[in-house]
Amino acid sequence: MEPHESQGAPTDNGGEPRGALIALRRLWQDPPAFKPETPWSPVNALLATGVIILVADALTGLIFGNVYAIYFHRLLPDSGLLHLAGQRATEAAYLSNKVLTVLLTIMASCQFGGRIRNTLALEPPRGGKLAYITGVLLTFLITFNVLVLLNPFGSAPEEFYTADPLAWVLNGLTSIVGAPVSEELLMRAFLTSALSRSPLGYRGAAVVTSALWAALHLGNSWINYINVFVAGLFLCWLLWRTGSIRVPIACHACFNAFVFLTGSKLSG
Repeated sequence: MEPHESQGAPTDNGGEPRGALIALRRLWQDPPAFKPETPWSPVNALLATGVIILVADALTGLIFGNVYAIYFHRLLPDSGLLHLAGQRATEAAYLSNKVLTVLLTIMASCQFGGRIRNTLALEPPRGGKLAYITGVLLTFLITFNVLVLLNPFGSAPEEFYTADPLAWVLNGLTSIVGAPVSEELLMRAFLTSALSRSPLGYRGAAVVTSALWAALHLGNSWINYINVFVAGLFLCWLLWRTGSIRVPIACHACFNAFVFLTGSKLSG
């Protein structure tokens, strides 16, 4: 079977769906649908990933000022091209960083004769709609269970409050759209695909990229670090089983949407 041959639910001889349970079993038991189709070598892809992160950070600092740059804070001018301040500027900078990351990742995927659709695994997933539904349900199940195991006393997650409606909207766009799309395209589709061509294989590549992805969240607690690492492994598994980055993006977005809608409020 070709990686993307099956686009919908399995059917019987009469063309009728055989049911969600059979389709779900195929998602788990069929050969992995993922096939790396990237022209990038593992080492070059790893270096390119670092460059993309740093360039996006530098551009964000140039646009909004050095306070919004993580890695180039001391090297950029105090005032950026856009003279914004306050919560609105902060959220606009975060969202801009994600947009820049997506654009740079797409540009990188076209290098060495690569095609965006193939390099970034943008084909429809094997399993069709069921792949999305199953992925989302498993994402919530695994993530929340890991949190309970690591943090049995259930300390409250970080909450976001603002009196600025635009800042609230920008924060939501970053959480629900910007972060899932940029992080999945860069870390899972672009980097994991290239690293899987190394002696590490796909499993080793998943561990490496999940650890690197978790490292980008080092400002949080160790509990969150481990949770992000486990989530990264699971998202890599979804890519491996469905053959499409669309499913990890959808799962990441749904979970972030839940966190945002339950932890952010307009005040005042």
